[in-house]
Amino acid sequence: MKRRAALLILFSLGCFVSDVRAMVTTRHYDFEQGTAGANATELIDITDAVIHENSDDFFGWGGHIWIEVAGGQSRPLPAGSLPDVVADVALVDPSLELNEGQGVYVDVSDGSQFDSPAIGSRLAIQFDGKTRYDDFFTGSGSRGVYINPAAYEAGDDVADNVSESFNLMTQAWVYPTLNTGEKQTVWQAGAEQGSVNITADGFWQFEDLSSVGTLNCTQTDLEVPYSCDEGELEFPVAFNEWTHLGIFRGGNGAEVYINGVRVAGNLAPDPPNFFGGFANLITLGSRDDGTNGFVGLVDDFKVQGEVSLGAHNMDYNIVPSLDGDYNGSGDLDAGDVDFISQAIIDGANTADANGDGTTDAADRVYWIEELQKSYVGDSNFDGEFGSGDFVEVFSAGKYETGEAAGYAAGDWDGNFLFDSSDFVAAFIAGGYEQGPRAAVAAVPEPATSSLLTLAGLSLLGLRRRR
Repeated sequence: MKRRAALLILFSLGCFVSDVRAMVTTRHYDFEQGTAGANATELIDITDAVIHENSDDFFGWGGHIWIEVAGGQSRPLPAGSLPDVVADVALVDPSLELNEGQGVYVDVSDGSQFDSPAIGSRLAIQFDGKTRYDDFFTGSGSRGVYINPAAYEAGDDVADNVSESFNLMTQAWVYPTLNTGEKQTVWQAGAEQGSVNITADGFWQFEDLSSVGTLNCTQTDLEVPYSCDEGELEFPVAFNEWTHLGIFRGGNGAEVYINGVRVAGNLAPDPPNFFGGFANLITLGSRDDGTNGFVGLVDDFKVQGEVSLGAHNMDYNIVPSLDGDYNGSGDLDAGDVDFISQAIIDGANTADANGDGTTDAADRVYWIEELQKSYVGDSNFDGEFGSGDFVEVFSAGKYETGEAAGYAAGDWDGNFLFDSSDFVAAFIAGGYEQGPRAAVAAVPEPATSSLLTLAGLSLLGLRRRR
């Protein structure tokens, strides 16, 4: 596994910059902050990055910065110095607030009745057809803006140092529970950047795309107006099942995705379709006017912007069949520990092994102790941490080389390097020569200082052998 360093450049705004990628998740509503059965009055955005940097130089700036602002914000940005304007208008964790009705947190953890496919998910929001959330007071829609990084750092005026981003993707896991015989809207992103709907006769339909028209069957030309021709495939809704849905508005067209597969749309139709506006409101559970209420569950709702023109991706994940098998190998192995380590570095909540709603260092320890049933340092996966693990990791030849190393090669602290800090992490965990974890209770643990001394002696012995 190659090591990818997260880009952690701190700007004067006081927020970390996201790592470089084609798409950035500007908002992520994972619903993990509640309690099953409780009312959900505010849906929390768990993202913390405000400024996103990219090396693409399509503006001639030597790269660019991307930020999210409200859909109705002055275009492209208000006048003034870039740092001041960005600090004033860039959206920071906008919540979706309850507008009407009442959504409820529902248990969707592994083995539960609704068992969400979103990796690590414990909770989703249940809608009853009368419930609507929106960002009217917290964000009032979404629009992306590109910024000249040199001008930003120099404190220059907005002037010619900004450009608008005309791209937006929204996606989520959806579990419809009832065909009401009336149209339902799961979510809507303004009048031109997409809505996901269920027709009265039970088919998926994607609307609010302005001149693109309505996408409700497989097609590529985006003729306007558009209706399904005989023989074309429509998309029936699977009620009481999870389906992943995504809608992307960009270029001069749109694309829609079902379960990670592009099923309709064209980003470069002929003749082209143009934008007349941006997402002036993000609504979940119905249309922005409160009609077409949705009945069912929604999990892992994301709003994403495009940092690199012409490139985007879906966050479609399938829960591994084996609990903790994050790399999909079919076994619990060192690659799963590395997956957790990378998720922590990326700030991605994709490996919540202990189910506390976040992916952090505690998940590595939980995976090793509760799923592997062993100790930090057990790199040969024999169920205990001992001298055999030293042989294993030193055989990989990564110690103090600066080369990327995974858990099997000595990365016991999760930074993808093998050095002295890994021995500190392993011996503080207290498992050295304790035998299999199930038999640990009757064995007293040596003091940490003694363990570290023992580690040093072991290192000397192993290096002499080499």
